[in-house]
Amino acid sequence: MKRLLKAFLYVFLLTFLGISLVSVFWEKPDLLTLILVILSLVIVFISTKYMSKDSEDIILFLLVGVTGAFAEVIAIYFGAWRYGKPQLIGIPYWLPLAWGLAAIIIKYVYLEVRSFTKDKLKK
Repeated sequence: MKRLLKAFLYVFLLTFLGISLVSVFWEKPDLLTLILVILSLVIVFISTKYMSKDSEDIILFLLVGVTGAFAEVIAIYFGAWRYGKPQLIGIPYWLPLAWGLAAIIIKYVYLEVRSFTKDKLKK
């Protein structure tokens, strides 16, 4: 149970950090992009070095980053919403990074919940 709570604490802090960064720096998209690049490199490095031990997280980050941003481009094209400071085809540069970070966070929440429920079923 402690491991699960610790994982959720990390996830909460990373999510809060991401939302806070976007909320504070959205009007400075170049700076926000730089900050998210640094955060992404740190998170992907940690996840590949200590958790997944292979390039799976890098592929997940890139795949979800690109497809998530592309889905938003389509929605923006059809008028569903818009960004206040778009830089490229209706989206800010930092958006694929946010999608990629979300994918890594969601993956590890899933893995922790799955591990916790398997442990509970064994008892």
